[in-house]
Amino acid sequence: MAIVLMRGQLPSHPIPWSAAVAMLLVLLFPQALDCAQNTAQRKWWLFCSMLGLAAVLLSQSRGTYLVVGWLIYVWVRSPSHAQGRIKPLQITIAGVMVAAVMGLTSGLPSDPLRIREGWNDWTSARQAENQNTSLGARLALYELAKKTISESPWVGVGGKERLHRIHNLGQNLPEQEASKLAHARTQGHVHNGYLHSAMDGGVIGLIGFLASIIGLVCAARVWQHGQPAARLQMQGLAFVHATTALSNVNLAHNYYAVMLSLCAMLVIIQARAQDPST
Repeated sequence: MAIVLMRGQLPSHPIPWSAAVAMLLVLLFPQALDCAQNTAQRKWWLFCSMLGLAAVLLSQSRGTYLVVGWLIYVWVRSPSHAQGRIKPLQITIAGVMVAAVMGLTSGLPSDPLRIREGWNDWTSARQAENQNTSLGARLALYELAKKTISESPWVGVGGKERLHRIHNLGQNLPEQEASKLAHARTQGHVHNGYLHSAMDGGVIGLIGFLASIIGLVCAARVWQHGQPAARLQMQGLAFVHATTALSNVNLAHNYYAVMLSLCAMLVIIQARAQDPST
């Protein structure tokens, strides 16, 4: 929680850090809803889950907020909740409540979740008035990535050429137009794991990245007919890994890869401890 209060002032980058906390969150929440655990343990897991959720939201890393939707899904699918049956009305009510909370926070002067800031950045960037924002730079880098991928779709252009193109983005434009891309030129990647993989390694690189997601999904299927908590945990890891890659290249940070590996191993170890036959 300490890093939340000092965003941008510590060595750990807040975006992959938030994604790593979200991984722990998708491990803890199914445990809190698992009827096989005793009441005291479930209360403890739920308390830890709330701390994790608070950390994700207070990190102001908007790309990680989608984990809230996953938590709603897990809550509705929980065996302890309506025998695990999905009820559209409950999902709708939960979704409306989440949307209302985020809408209310965006109206606060401090904009604690950076929702209003994101909307302003989006409208400003789409009107080509200002791309020197977090979201504006991303949109410019996405366009660069799509253009680069179309030039070499199969094998990509490699890491060095990627950096060269990013650091020289818009330099051939008039000075006023080039200045709008100044923030984008300071980046080291295109802030999208899928585009980044395809830009560096083409289709082959993209398949390699997708394999890390598909592997988690396939691992979850091992517990399709048993170990519901483990199945939801592994599916949650796949969800976090897939969705947070839409707005950042988390694997560019070593501790994210370590956290992903450790969380996957924790799920496997716990599942085998409960049922050695799995």
